[in-house]
Amino acid sequence: MNIKIIDNLIDKKFLEDLERPIIFEKPWYLGYDYEFESRSVSLGQVLIRDEFRYVELYLLKKLEEQKIDTSRIIRCYYNCFRKCDTPRYHTDPGGRTYMFYLNKEWNKLWGAPTKFKKKKYYIPKLIFPKPGRLVIFDANLLHKGTAPNIFMPDEHPGRLSIAFHET
Repeated sequence: MNIKIIDNLIDKKFLEDLERPIIFEKPWYLGYDYEFESRSVSLGQVLIRDEFRYVELYLLKKLEEQKIDTSRIIRCYYNCFRKCDTPRYHTDPGGRTYMFYLNKEWNKLWGAPTKFKKKKYYIPKLIFPKPGRLVIFDANLLHKGTAPNIFMPDEHPGRLSIAFHET
């Protein structure tokens, strides 16, 4: 599996400043993956590139600092996986996905890893959320976010992430 992890790409101050607007001001919608007959909903929001504002542009700049060509990025998708959500495996549109974890704090005991696998019946590779972490992977790789467990304190809305997709 071709998965690259870059830790501490976003500084803690940015994540702290982002928390209130992303939780209380961002419009969240029920979203699901169209590829599967079973619609498992979770909170999300999709933005096309023309709708990118400060946060999305800041994160694109962080990608460019890593020598990543962002000219092919056409959209982003915010996710908030809550306790008891049951996301399904899916693939993303385009060539590569660049996913940032956005929680200002995360304890591995809260769970909610992103699971990756090459084929339907393979054992998944787990990557846990970490504040400021970037995960880069091929968009055609089967993956899914998972819900936090009961150990995540109730003052946290869920596992927050944003995924940028190329054409």
